[in-house]
Amino acid sequence: MKKIINALLIIFSVFLLASCTEPIEAPQDLKVENDLIAFTEIEDAIYKAVFISTADNKVHNRVVSNGTNIYTLSLAEGEYQLYIEITIGKQVVNTNQITIVIRDINAVNELKGETMLDSTQIKFIGRTLYDQVDEVNMMHHSGSGFEVKIIGTSLSADLIGTNTTQQAKKPFLAVVADENHDDVRVLSLDEKHNNKLVLVEGLKYGEHTIRVIKRSEALDSFFGVKAVYTDGKFLDVEYKDRFIEILGDSTTAGYGNETKQIFINGIPVKDEWGYNKYEDKTSGNSNALKTFGYLTAQAVNADYSIFSASGWGLTGSIWTNPQTVNLFDAYRKVYTTTNNSFVNVYSDEDYNFATARKADAVIISVGTNDLYYIEAMQGDQIKFQERKQAFIDKYKELVDFIMYLYGADTQIFMVYGAMVESRMYHTVEAAYANLSGYTNVHLVKLQGDNGAVDHHPSVSSNEEMAQVLIAKVKEVMNW
Repeated sequence: MKKIINALLIIFSVFLLASCTEPIEAPQDLKVENDLIAFTEIEDAIYKAVFISTADNKVHNRVVSNGTNIYTLSLAEGEYQLYIEITIGKQVVNTNQITIVIRDINAVNELKGETMLDSTQIKFIGRTLYDQVDEVNMMHHSGSGFEVKIIGTSLSADLIGTNTTQQAKKPFLAVVADENHDDVRVLSLDEKHNNKLVLVEGLKYGEHTIRVIKRSEALDSFFGVKAVYTDGKFLDVEYKDRFIEILGDSTTAGYGNETKQIFINGIPVKDEWGYNKYEDKTSGNSNALKTFGYLTAQAVNADYSIFSASGWGLTGSIWTNPQTVNLFDAYRKVYTTTNNSFVNVYSDEDYNFATARKADAVIISVGTNDLYYIEAMQGDQIKFQERKQAFIDKYKELVDFIMYLYGADTQIFMVYGAMVESRMYHTVEAAYANLSGYTNVHLVKLQGDNGAVDHHPSVSSNEEMAQVLIAKVKEVMNW
């Protein structure tokens, strides 16, 4: 009996001691630095890392210790919630929970220099020209830029710009993530070099398509990309099945379309001709993403290229210097611009149409600047008629050239009316009549509002005109 009592006392004592063991306190300093799990260890404890996949909520358990490299745990690429389960005897406690990302250690997370030109992981929009000296791919026209697809949360880039010291001319860019045009980040390039910028950050970890687009036009400035970086990895970009080329003047370049009308004490200010006065045009208030051409391409889910410049005519323009330089000749070059002497020029480099993507549709918006070039000869009726006929002939020459490049099945949309250039309507319509045998050419009359600086169409007017053009493109292309 005495032995039984002693045994019971021993068991009771052990139980009493166990029950008096102080509860362990879980460390709350869990972190991952340089891919190593770090936390305060507890003597004689067993550690189990609990990884919960953000993608599918599946739980993955791994035995770990302080200093374990997360890339030795055979986890799939992705985002996880992580905490450490600590066990001592019968006590189990958990650390704080953190978010980590397991990346593909063989992934490409940097695209740089000339290798970008042939990379399947970056898509350049519009015509570009690689500068061997600065190792940068330059973009010139409104709407030009680049697009990448990533798995990650951020994108950065090393960019350069021209005319960066001129407030009214420096490059303005738009960053569009996942086709969200309602939340576009706008930024400007303030230095020629050393523009190492975070373009987008804080995205939910996963796949994202990011497009960087030049809002402003070539007459103001250019921009270029030397390298792009992501905190995840680059994926192959996707090309849309449809491709539209947009050719024109200021109406397709977005000239001052975001300018605001000027009021003093609530009264509209008038210019010397009695028209409403607006803010001066700058690269900051010109937005290619709000032009009828860009909006049309977006609406029909097409890739696009814009080749446009303010002041240029199809045959000539009083706004160019010399007046005889023209958009048709410039079209054969990589870009068109204005040099520091305000002389309109185009690049020396011929555009390589042989390697260019074939356009399914081409939108042409010209005529306003030709109007003033033609009317400059009103005092000489012979030259006046010659210039009108030259416009008609040049339009046919342009259409023939486009069909030679892309094929007779390329649909061409002759657009007019964006600047309410009514005195030119008859001549544009005559140019269309001169193409009466061309079943792939379509005349589209728009109605601008002169609601921005220098009688250009406003953003709202561009949206309205886009609806007309979209309907016509969908009808003709069966899109």
